[in-house]
Amino acid sequence: MKQTCVIYWFRRDLRLDDNPALCLAMAKARDLGVGVLPVVVKRRHTVDSLYGEIERNTHAQAWADDAEGALAASLRERGSDLWRCESIDALRALMRSTQASHLYAEHIELPYEREAQGSLSRDATWQTHFIWQSGLFDQDLLPFSLNALPKVFTAFREKIEKASLRSIAPLPEPESLVPTPLFAENSVIARVTDSSAFEPSTPGSIAHGRRSGEQAARQHWQAYLDRGLPHRYFETRNQLSGPDFSSQLSLDLAWGTLSVRRAAQMLDAFEASDGRTKSSYWLWFEWMWREHFRWISHAYGRQIFAARGLSESAPKPTATVNDWQRWTGGTTGHAFIDAGMHELATTGFLSNRMRQIVASYWLNDLGGDWRAGAAWFESQLIDDDAYSNTGNWLYIAGLGTDPRGGRRFDPDKQAKTHDPQGHYRRLWA
Repeated sequence: MKQTCVIYWFRRDLRLDDNPALCLAMAKARDLGVGVLPVVVKRRHTVDSLYGEIERNTHAQAWADDAEGALAASLRERGSDLWRCESIDALRALMRSTQASHLYAEHIELPYEREAQGSLSRDATWQTHFIWQSGLFDQDLLPFSLNALPKVFTAFREKIEKASLRSIAPLPEPESLVPTPLFAENSVIARVTDSSAFEPSTPGSIAHGRRSGEQAARQHWQAYLDRGLPHRYFETRNQLSGPDFSSQLSLDLAWGTLSVRRAAQMLDAFEASDGRTKSSYWLWFEWMWREHFRWISHAYGRQIFAARGLSESAPKPTATVNDWQRWTGGTTGHAFIDAGMHELATTGFLSNRMRQIVASYWLNDLGGDWRAGAAWFESQLIDDDAYSNTGNWLYIAGLGTDPRGGRRFDPDKQAKTHDPQGHYRRLWA
């Protein structure tokens, strides 16, 4: 059979820089003398939960659409293009109709994504190549096997640091892209437009004034470094709002518009010129949490999505449907909790501290099931990252990697500590 193209499937790696899987696809296409067809697959606009399907937050959908539009523009500037398939079945049909010989994509170690990867790999008509590239390290660099992966974060971090691991060096953007083969649009595939979808119009939102996409992500992180803000991060990280209390990098890492390996290299350069402090180190510390949750997913697979998580058993949830509606709707009657849930629904973002507080309230004060809470966050957050979202919910529920067996954040104490003047409550109530 004549080979007409190699397909590259962009997933949570919406960038050209530091994209090993894309580089491999380009190299294979050059070897075969064929074109590369870049595609994305349309995301589901709902999330399954114990209380039925949840519509995704419009801000979160628009941020991702904006990132794809920015990627499409970058590809067109380089003589390529970007197409959107309606579904995995549509991607399979595209591969058959174009007689594609190879499919390349980022490997994602999550159940739904693994099922999609497996279904495409079972077809003997083509070869599939899924490349792990969303973390700091590849598996062969870890100073332990997955079977010996430390379950507790501190032990994981200490082993990594004792082995003097920092990060895989990021790859440069391909010098040139293999042209896209010509074909006609049809009912299951359409060209991605490069018009902006995200409107950061909500005052007080962390994304207010920001854009999505690779160029915007790189510029934002460089500006954060140029202003010396890593040296303030430790002191500001538990604030609830404001323009600079957070690095905002989670918005870019979640969609892969900036790779964590490139971000780490840029932080290293900053520390080489401006000095390393406890505060700048703490950004690395946060990335290590992100990394640990990724390898936990590799090691335990579907188990982490069970009701009992990584524990032998879990307490039976006692929350009612009314409790769920009050929590998600921000009508619990606790002003601090309600303010947090209003911010989440209004902007698609919450500070890390506030995420812990409202999650604890659902779990410990309302007796909710952690899986329902995680599904709500997945549906609402612009920076949803399933590895970190699941890991953090299990951690607070005491069903994951917390050696102390869970955390309760007293909402009254937290309000007194982090919102003593009530500014946050007035802003979002």
